[in-house]
Amino acid sequence: MTHDISPPPQPHPTPPTLQVYTLILDYAATGEGRTVELLVTRATSEDAALRRFQEAHYPLGTPRADGWTYFQDWVTVHPKLDERALAPFVAPATLHTLRSTLPYTIRFALTWHYNPS
Repeated sequence: MTHDISPPPQPHPTPPTLQVYTLILDYAATGEGRTVELLVTRATSEDAALRRFQEAHYPLGTPRADGWTYFQDWVTVHPKLDERALAPFVAPATLHTLRSTLPYTIRFALTWHYNPS
């Protein structure tokens, strides 16, 4: 007669829950130019959402990476799909598409800069 002495199976850890975040940078230093950067993403925390914003707009190893140190303080984080905050920058049809695809969308990013002077 043999006895099984293997350890009992370990439960699999529960994966972290992904939450939807809307991140917006709306920056106009001198009033002549304006930079708008948006990100709608799913992340496990606000910090993780900010890291995704950095990856989308200020990726390491690129000339824009140095800007993150300055601009990160201007990013507002909304812990949901914040349609009201996005409305000035995104067409209603785009908001509708985001609403309907959020279960599958990992990232929607937009960068817009203009300077009329």
